[in-house]
Amino acid sequence: MTAKSKSECLCVLPGQRSLCKLLAEVRLPDDPKWISLVLYMRSLEYNEALGISQRASLQKLLLTMLQDGDFSDSKFQTIIRMQERVVTAPYRQKLEAAVAESSSLLREFESILTRRRGDVQDLGQTTVAVVESGDQPATMVRKLRKSFRELVQVMDDDAKILEEVARTDVLTGLANRRFLDEVLLRTTEKAVTTDSALSMLLCDIDEFKKVNDRFGHAGGDVALQMVTEIIRSVVDDCVSGEFYCARFGGDEFALVLCGMDLGDARVMAERVCVAVEQGRVDVGAGGDQADSDTLAVTLSIGVAQLDPTWGDVMTDRLVQDADSALYQAKAAGRNRVACA
Repeated sequence: MTAKSKSECLCVLPGQRSLCKLLAEVRLPDDPKWISLVLYMRSLEYNEALGISQRASLQKLLLTMLQDGDFSDSKFQTIIRMQERVVTAPYRQKLEAAVAESSSLLREFESILTRRRGDVQDLGQTTVAVVESGDQPATMVRKLRKSFRELVQVMDDDAKILEEVARTDVLTGLANRRFLDEVLLRTTEKAVTTDSALSMLLCDIDEFKKVNDRFGHAGGDVALQMVTEIIRSVVDDCVSGEFYCARFGGDEFALVLCGMDLGDARVMAERVCVAVEQGRVDVGAGGDQADSDTLAVTLSIGVAQLDPTWGDVMTDRLVQDADSALYQAKAAGRNRVACA
């Protein structure tokens, strides 16, 4: 295939002319696998199932690949792996969060099981003692029922504790991502049924890696807890209706605001943004509490409102729009709010 015929083959739409010009400049090989890869990665820019940050990362990867001019087999495999990581990033984050939550739940379950194993043994000993007491059968039955009811009650309490652990982020005390997904399904259906507004905020701590680099992971945990308290305080003061706060994952937080439209949700987000910017907490620098330093962070926030016409993809689209708005806030300079 000549350079001209290759260009004619790829340049089907006017919007692809810049790509075709670049392909001519970098001398893309007449190799079907490379041509297919370029077309595939280019098409992902229009894939609405991907977030705006993912699409931007993929297009940056595509341009970098073409400008490098390395079209070896090893480079091909490297690009395949890199684009797969970008596409699957949200799913890997969900999986990692689920594994962490499951590990926490398992530890709590093992702790409870250890305690209750002793209680069950005590019940067995109590049963033997009651039977050997020589009391009237009715009295023995009454004592055994009482002991059994008490054990069942504490086990019911344990079940409630486990349920709470399963829906709560250990570090911040907020709802975790798993519970947030349940909330989104329930609240979006309710909003459509009652014809009421529903908005979502996605908040991300700006340059969180720098916080960890400067203060260590313990300082990062302090930052997450500080932001949690500020968000809770602002929302409690300003929102009278139903709302949910959750740790979305890593240094991201989510707020679901029932009955609140995009305009009011933006005002809410601006207040959160300002409050976090003004927040301060003293932490020990280098692990030495005597040598304190001040930790301060800012938030970027994306705001989106539910559109009932989204149909079966309402929850996914709401999260996606909030994430796209968050990306816009980051791209515009951070420490600000953007609306989808």
